[in-house]
Amino acid sequence: MHTLDRFRASLKFSLWAWALYWPGGGLLLLVGGLDPISILVVGGCVTSFLVLLAGGALRTTSSRNLRDLFLERPLYLIAALVLFIAFASLLPALENAGLLLYSATWTFALGLVAVRFHRHVQEEGIPVWSSRADQVYLVLGLTGAASIAVFLDALLPFMAGTTLGSPATFVAVCSWVNILFPPLVMVATRPFREPLSFRRAAKAIEQPVPVVVAVKA
Repeated sequence: MHTLDRFRASLKFSLWAWALYWPGGGLLLLVGGLDPISILVVGGCVTSFLVLLAGGALRTTSSRNLRDLFLERPLYLIAALVLFIAFASLLPALENAGLLLYSATWTFALGLVAVRFHRHVQEEGIPVWSSRADQVYLVLGLTGAASIAVFLDALLPFMAGTTLGSPATFVAVCSWVNILFPPLVMVATRPFREPLSFRRAAKAIEQPVPVVVAVKA
């Protein structure tokens, strides 16, 4: 089950990377101002991430070493996002640098999930169709292709001052595929991920039972 734990740790990292690029990047762009529709999209993204947190999708329970612990709880990336947001109004170039950093992290995270999942399927001899592993491959393939387009769209203006020149429809499709990643991947990976739980089981407080010893007169 070691490969399954490694896959689960990388899956949580991908959810963090998604949150830091899409909701986090939206918060970063709010410094420069967004239109009302974009603000609603950012609010929806933040809400969906909070729902995942409440359901325990990001519990630190799969790591077996320090490296995977950093993947499960990448606090260093969260701290960097706070710094980007704090200084974006003072140094506008930091806004573009932040978006580039987190789009690269998001693309890397999807690749890591795909590699670890494929390794788990191969080492465990899991049948792809009957186990519904094909759905995971499909979601990772779609979001992976969309994330590469988003990364290039962030990289080219930063490096050469140009863009991909993609049609607006293509950009919109890539954006929505990426934005919908959490619900898509949580449904697709249901047979392999940790189950969600929105209820906290009440812990019964055990009262000591007095022991009565019969004393013979």
